[in-house]
Amino acid sequence: MMHRAGRALSASTSTRHGPDCTCPITEPATDWFAACAVSEEPVLRRVAASWPGLAAELVGTLAQDDDEEVRIRLACHHPPVPPLLLLDVFVTRPVHRPHVPTLPAFPRTGRSHLIGHPDPEVRALAAADPALPRSRRLVRSTRAPPARSA
Repeated sequence: MMHRAGRALSASTSTRHGPDCTCPITEPATDWFAACAVSEEPVLRRVAASWPGLAAELVGTLAQDDDEEVRIRLACHHPPVPPLLLLDVFVTRPVHRPHVPTLPAFPRTGRSHLIGHPDPEVRALAAADPALPRSRRLVRSTRAPPARSA
């Protein structure tokens, strides 16, 4: 008999899962994540979107998901995510801006359509597009110089 928190436990009780459990924790099988990806439950699709081993066709499906959190999790946790999804996350979720541009699939060009965006960080990203003509980058990315006093 074992004692825990001042109570006696029988041998059968001590083998149950609890804070002192030493059972190995294993990750679910690939087919479980695949089933989650096509589930009607958004919470299960979010779990699938967070797993980097998801099949490419399911990544494509989740990239078009109606649930924004599914798309954001996919963008942040799944390496071969569509580039436009990463750009969308950058634009709509400022909290992810430090991380998203470091991902390999983040688009390095094709951002000029954001040059007139109201958010200055998004405009700066658009102005840094190497495909944007230099004259547009300079005109759009700089502010007017301050007025000089006489």
